[in-house]
Amino acid sequence: MKDNRNPLAEAIHYALGAGVLVGLAASAAPAFAQEQEEDAADLDRVQITGSRLSRVDIEGARPVNILTREDIERIGLSDIGEVLRQLPAITGSPLSTATNNGGDGSSLTSLRGMGPARTLVLINGRRSNGASDFSTMPIVMIERIEVLKEGASAIYGADAVAGVVNIITRTDFSGGQVQVQFGQSLETVNNPAGALRDEWKGTDGDLGRFSAIIGDVGPKGSYVMGAERTKQDPVFQGNLKGAQFQQALGGNLSNFPGCLESGDCNTNGGSSSSLGGFFVPFDFNTDEDGNFIGRLGSFTRDLDTGEIRPFVGSDAYNFAPVNFIQQPFTRTSVFAEGNYDLFDLDNGFTMNGFLEGRWSNRRSEQELAPTPLFIGIFDPGAPLDNGPGEGVPASNAFNPFGEDIVDLRRRVAEGRRRFEQDVVRTNITGGVRGDIGQALPTWTYEASFHWGRTNQTNTDFGQFVGANFRQAVGPSFFDDAGNAVCGTPENPIAGCVPMNLFGGFGSITQEMLDFAGAELVDRLDSTLTTISGGVSGDLFQLPAGPVGLALGYEFRDQKLNSIPDSGKATDSVTGNTFSKTEGDFEVNSWFAETNIPLLADLPFAHLLEVGAGVRYDNFSTIGDNTVFMVNGRWQPYRDLLIRGSFSEVFREPTIFNLFSPQGDSFPSFQDPCSNGIISDPDSNLFAGLTPEQQAQCRATGVPDGGFFQTNAQPRARVGGNPNLEPEEGETITFGFTFAPSQLPGLSLTVDYWDIDLDDPITVVDAEDVVNQCIFAGNQDFCNDITRDLTINPGEVISIVSQNRNAGSLTATGVDFDVSYTWSTDLGLFRARSLWTWLDEREGEILAGSGVDVAGEFSPGINGIAEGVFPEWSGYSTLDWSYADLGASIGWEWLSEVDNLGNPALGPVRRTQYWDLTGRYDTPWGTEVAAG
Repeated sequence: MKDNRNPLAEAIHYALGAGVLVGLAASAAPAFAQEQEEDAADLDRVQITGSRLSRVDIEGARPVNILTREDIERIGLSDIGEVLRQLPAITGSPLSTATNNGGDGSSLTSLRGMGPARTLVLINGRRSNGASDFSTMPIVMIERIEVLKEGASAIYGADAVAGVVNIITRTDFSGGQVQVQFGQSLETVNNPAGALRDEWKGTDGDLGRFSAIIGDVGPKGSYVMGAERTKQDPVFQGNLKGAQFQQALGGNLSNFPGCLESGDCNTNGGSSSSLGGFFVPFDFNTDEDGNFIGRLGSFTRDLDTGEIRPFVGSDAYNFAPVNFIQQPFTRTSVFAEGNYDLFDLDNGFTMNGFLEGRWSNRRSEQELAPTPLFIGIFDPGAPLDNGPGEGVPASNAFNPFGEDIVDLRRRVAEGRRRFEQDVVRTNITGGVRGDIGQALPTWTYEASFHWGRTNQTNTDFGQFVGANFRQAVGPSFFDDAGNAVCGTPENPIAGCVPMNLFGGFGSITQEMLDFAGAELVDRLDSTLTTISGGVSGDLFQLPAGPVGLALGYEFRDQKLNSIPDSGKATDSVTGNTFSKTEGDFEVNSWFAETNIPLLADLPFAHLLEVGAGVRYDNFSTIGDNTVFMVNGRWQPYRDLLIRGSFSEVFREPTIFNLFSPQGDSFPSFQDPCSNGIISDPDSNLFAGLTPEQQAQCRATGVPDGGFFQTNAQPRARVGGNPNLEPEEGETITFGFTFAPSQLPGLSLTVDYWDIDLDDPITVVDAEDVVNQCIFAGNQDFCNDITRDLTINPGEVISIVSQNRNAGSLTATGVDFDVSYTWSTDLGLFRARSLWTWLDEREGEILAGSGVDVAGEFSPGINGIAEGVFPEWSGYSTLDWSYADLGASIGWEWLSEVDNLGNPALGPVRRTQYWDLTGRYDTPWGTEVAAG
């Protein structure tokens, strides 16, 4: 088995090295199947994802992949998101339990690399609260997964931009089944960071899953209920071999004078916020008259000798080993669903009532490197007032320099920086469906109601209370007993515990952390209510067949309520803060779809038909919107099917796009209006600007000649924007399927696809907000910049970097699908190979910023997609079954990608993953599988 993709995908192959799956029900294991096999005698109509019309044939005009339950069990992974990400059509490295920094325990999927928000996830063809997060979805509940690989806004509404993932649950299950699965990595090593803290030693990443299901099918209805519990242990980056895991990459400290003077530059990267500290005394930044002239020296506490000496590159803190590469979590799910025939009248009218209920709880965790303190780096010439952002005074009891410290950086490795989530999700769906009767013998109806709620509690560890922290690092003294006391002998501060930032690792005690630290608890609640109804059937008969029609209505109401910890809401803690927000919107939708057979059973026209659909949505936030789609199928003869479709797509701003809380971020930033920066006092970017650009600087509050930039990470305000507009665009697919009758069991499918999206909802990086203002003269961006007008005139205080509509996104490529099934005396063999060629994946948010990331590993900024985008990706399987035995081989292949974020690191070479499984159906009804 394998780990999901990560930005350094070629090396992440720690995978689950061994697994055992035991069940009380035997099952076959076919290869990765695009279509279910169809009994030629069974002409029941079915509804396939991508259409609301039921039909006899399941090979429609739109490309759909189907994963059966047997496929899922054969792959053996415990996360449906992991299973889906093996499909070549899904790329871009969406969030998973291997996404630590920026992750929240969610498991998402992204068709065509267009982002999870542009892939609509349904359950039984209906929207469901939190359905896009597969981390709380029990595998035992799933019958099959249908993946529509093109836009479908005219059928399903907003969000179906790149495609649709439809989870079909088990309904016709009789009996009972218990499954037990265990997995473990066989490739872990001891984490070197474990020498500092036992908690960082790590584990072998054990994974356990237990599930049970019971059900029955009767003459008038059926029921299914079950439960699943999954637990995964953590793996740290330091538990994996290789510098790409155990060493911080992509940076250097060559701009620090200590590094240049000693020649000991750490070109592997790391953080100047180190275990021994990084100190710049005020005296070393002034001339004889006391005027600030730039950094002349930086110092640290030697961890071996305990002496104060110049800071050198090798003192940089290696933050990589203590980040999770596999997050720990536990998740518990229970579900139940049933249906019962309420009416079956003589006139053919029938009514079947159905009810579905799902409850889940996920407890997940992320751990980043310990909290980095950056104190000062603001205005070295201004008086200090004993607080973070203004330096550490000479009167601090632990300050060994006897001078004010204008720049102090220290890694608080005595504590841990963790983020925990407790997510409870409840969904209830009920409704009725049936046949209308003899008056309209082919017509069916369905009406349903859905209510879903997610309650998420987030707990942050490792932040500090601002007021307490300022006291702890401000003036302090030693009393007669040798105890450090906050304040001055004349005005001691009762209850305060001074913090020793100068003594190197181990000098910060638990008492110090307890006084200055904070455990912060936030709450995020979201609710979805949906009412929908529709009818479908045949309008009339043409020579080539019946004309089908589907009509429907849907009402949707979404609410979001974000309640931050009071410390964050009042900006009284360190780290990122945000305020309370809440919002809601409603949408009323009407839709129609038709299919018209034009020719049938004629020379060069075994089948020719066209379909069309239209949808009208009226939003309480963005107004109304109408989209349509058209598709067609042509079979010149029975063995060849040619198909194509055109769809208008749109994506409404989600409840999170609109109303997610306004929070803080502190991105790296270099101001083009500065005449020097603290790491390079001689730089003068302002002097290199044109007169027009210099005028733009002055218009935003920069004085003549520029200003000296002392803050390399200004506050950026991020979050929702209630003024967003919808995204709009088109998708095109064209392809064919060839299944030669001379070679039964063989099928070849090729599909070309194209996605163009205008005004995508995105976030523009803080630095480029300023660049667009200064270099492009865009006043909308200038209005988002706030500069200091008093202490250090011109210094950026804050930048608005919230969600906005800008630019365009495009993606094009070709899908290939070859399958062959054959039977021999040695058993049944099924082979399948899916491949995708990504020709282009480009985003242009700012003028001239468009970058094609096909074939790249991209860090993601300003509309450029984030993740891994190999030009070629494929997944092939070979499955064998004979009597009670079976075995499968899975092969995933990713082509080489270049490192767009840091070309100096070189490309990530082509990568292969092999999945090997074997199974045996025992005589007593238990299947045992290992892989």
